[in-house]
Amino acid sequence: MSTQMKCGAGFIAVILVACLNSQPAFAQASAQLTEQGRVALVNRQFDIALSDLNKAIEADALNPYAHYYRGLVLGNLGRQREALDAFLKAAELNPGWGEAHRVAAIAALDTRNLPIAWEQAVKAYQAGADVSQSINRLLAIEKAPGDLDEQLAAARIFVMPVDTEKLEARQDNPFGGGDVVGAALDRGGIASAGSSSEIGNPSGSTASSRQTNVGGQQAAQAQAHFYSLLTQLRLSLTNSRHFGVVGQQDMARYLMVVSIDEMGGAGGNAARGHLKLVDPRSGEEAYSRVLDLRNIASLAELNAEVERIVNLLEEWLLDLSG
Repeated sequence: MSTQMKCGAGFIAVILVACLNSQPAFAQASAQLTEQGRVALVNRQFDIALSDLNKAIEADALNPYAHYYRGLVLGNLGRQREALDAFLKAAELNPGWGEAHRVAAIAALDTRNLPIAWEQAVKAYQAGADVSQSINRLLAIEKAPGDLDEQLAAARIFVMPVDTEKLEARQDNPFGGGDVVGAALDRGGIASAGSSSEIGNPSGSTASSRQTNVGGQQAAQAQAHFYSLLTQLRLSLTNSRHFGVVGQQDMARYLMVVSIDEMGGAGGNAARGHLKLVDPRSGEEAYSRVLDLRNIASLAELNAEVERIVNLLEEWLLDLSG
């Protein structure tokens, strides 16, 4: 296993249980098992670690940290191709997580999957991770992609928690008044920074989450829908050659602010609001468009709308750069 990858388990401090203790029981169980697996990995008890991490994924398949540590364990066991799959899954579940993209690039290099290695190295760089060694290894093997410089210079975006202030203030607030969980409580997945001490909380606590327990099935469903919306936005942005996603606001060229101002319609799943890009230094609004989701509960419709939005953002950015 690559030395670059081995060190991952030693320098990343994860406090998953503390970060997820307000989550459903299955997520708490997954977090606890992930922490057990991480400790076993550090102690080089690989069989125990793999067992704990497999159980963590069974409890919550959307836990990116379980997949990440499982990848480290598999790498130590010499199962490099499986390790690559695990790292790619962690990066898919937590788009813009620089560390996951970084180790995925290393695993892809070790298994000679050069297109994946380039892709993950670029995403890791865009997220702020140090991938100089991986890029140098790649350059020693083959010529760089023709648009590498453009990809490395992609506009970095920090995706903020969902803003539901206007929705909460409405008299017809579908959640009965009070705070809707506006931060779209995740399962540890909305962007952890590349920094070793910041995994497990969105952007290492840079993006504070209002974790308000309002109760009720509707609020829980909305929470899940907002999580899906932000995750799909992050995934589409990381797959764009013109944008990168970062885990810290001070690394971003733009903050993406999604506000949900009203919900309702047939089935109560229509969501309307705005999507904006804001300069994090000046606070000035650089881009704004109406957000009109006919059915936020439909993943297919959500994905299609998110792809359309990101395509429009790419056109805007190209026009802006001339």
